[in-house]
Amino acid sequence: MEFFTVNSNIELDPKILILLIPVFVLNVTLFIIALVSIIKSSMKRNEKIIWVIVSLCVSVIGPLVYLVYSGINRKNGDDEDE
Repeated sequence: MEFFTVNSNIELDPKILILLIPVFVLNVTLFIIALVSIIKSSMKRNEKIIWVIVSLCVSVIGPLVYLVYSGINRKNGDDEDE
């Protein structure tokens, strides 16, 4: 008996692929922007590592959360980055 089978002949519908490409580009762009910002910041090393992990693991939302968080800190004068 087979309990688990994998279909290796998966074909992506071009319509779905057209929708996924902009999401992928957005994800990579936001991650690069967040990564550059994290590296340039003067946060402690542990905080930088945590933010990079969050940005990687949470896909599009992780970099957005960091960018919003760092922007709020700058507005409030709580900027540890500079």
